[in-house]
Amino acid sequence: MKQAVLLGIGCNVQPITQVPKILNVLVARFDQVWLSRLVMTKPVGVNNAADFCNGVLYFYSDLSEQALNEWCKQSEQQIGRAPQDCKSRQVADLDLLWCGPSSQRLDPTAIITESYYQQPAKDVLTLVDRLASNATTFVSQPVNVLRVSGPNSEVVGDKPTTIEKQVLPSKIKGF
Repeated sequence: MKQAVLLGIGCNVQPITQVPKILNVLVARFDQVWLSRLVMTKPVGVNNAADFCNGVLYFYSDLSEQALNEWCKQSEQQIGRAPQDCKSRQVADLDLLWCGPSSQRLDPTAIITESYYQQPAKDVLTLVDRLASNATTFVSQPVNVLRVSGPNSEVVGDKPTTIEKQVLPSKIKGF
């Protein structure tokens, strides 16, 4: 049985190159994901580190929580994260924030302790709710955003969006 998943992504090493790789791996496995805006944040609890690009994805998975965590760690390595990478150097960071029934109403501030994931989680949950109810309103607040050009010159990352497997090629060129 599929469950809903909130997954945080982060990168502070060449995010314009690495974030598309992260998204490609996720879309290849889960077919369709909903992505928050990508935001640039200051490092938390880490000295001498570059700013991070963070986002939150919502998708459905047939994996158990343990299997999903293992898949995330393997995917980080596939994308380029080395076991010796320190917290100040993150090529790819995939953090399982929550998984459970899609019918459950979520308050990101109640389930997510990392401040850099809270606003992106609100954004993506608002998008998913809006799509489910076909509403036209979207509530958000301005943040510093990383914009990434997609395969058809569209901008990915400046607003919450749906990414489907057939839209995102296995390798994005030009990053």
